[in-house]
Amino acid sequence: MTPQEQLCEKMRQEQNKYYDWLTAQPPEEILRHAYEYSVREDIILATEEMNLTPAQVRELLKSPAPLADVYKDFSKLETDYMSIVAQCVEDRADDLLKKEQQQNPPKVYRQSITYARQHNEVQQYRESYRLNERCGDEINGAIALHYDGMRLGDGAVKQVVEEYGLERTKYVLAAAIQTRDGDGRISRTNRKWADSIRTIKDMDRRGFDRSCYYADLQAHTCLLDGFVNQVRKFEKAKAQPAQDTPER
Repeated sequence: MTPQEQLCEKMRQEQNKYYDWLTAQPPEEILRHAYEYSVREDIILATEEMNLTPAQVRELLKSPAPLADVYKDFSKLETDYMSIVAQCVEDRADDLLKKEQQQNPPKVYRQSITYARQHNEVQQYRESYRLNERCGDEINGAIALHYDGMRLGDGAVKQVVEEYGLERTKYVLAAAIQTRDGDGRISRTNRKWADSIRTIKDMDRRGFDRSCYYADLQAHTCLLDGFVNQVRKFEKAKAQPAQDTPER
C-alpha cells in the first residue's frame, strides 16, 4: 500500500467512526451534521484522486485525525456556495417563466401610442412594441441561420414561434409585407394573407409610422416570402390535430 493509499485508508476509518457516532444520534442531530458528513465524503474522494507529493502525504499522516483537520480548514473558507445555490434558483425560475411564456405568449397590443396614452395603457404598448422589435430581429436571425444558399430550412419558423408565439410572428410578418407594397416578389397569396391580419398605423408627430422600426426586416424579399409560406404551413399543421379530433 502506498503512503497516499495509507492516508486514504486512515481517512476512511476516521469517517467510519464518525458514521457510527452520527447514526446513534437523534434525528435532528443527524440532520445538523448531514452537510459535514457529505463534505467529508467528498474530501476522501478528492484525496484518492489527487497526486499529492510524498512530503504532503507524510505531513497529513502525522495528524491523528487528518479528515477532521481538512474539514475544519474547509469550513473556514469563504466559498461561493450560496451564490451558486441562488443562481440555480434563479435559473430554474427563468426556465419555468420561459416555458410559461412559450405556452402563453403575451398578446400583441393592437393600438397606437395615442390610444395607449388616452387609456392609461402605455406600459402594455411599450412592452408589446419591444417584443415586436425583438421578434423582427429573431426573424432576421432565423432566416440567416437556416438559409443554406439554396433553401430555407424548416427550423427557422420553429425558432421564432417558440420564442415569441405564433400571433406576434404573424403580426410582424404581415406588417413587413404591408410595408413592401408593390413588391412583385411577394406572392399574391401571401399578400392577401398579410392584408387579412389587422395591423396598426402608429404615426408619430412627424407623420412617420413607428411600426416601420420592427416591420423593416433585413431579410431578402424572396426569403421573406418563403418564410411566410412556412409560417402558414406551420399554422395549418398546428390546427390540423384539433380539426381531426372526433367529437365525443
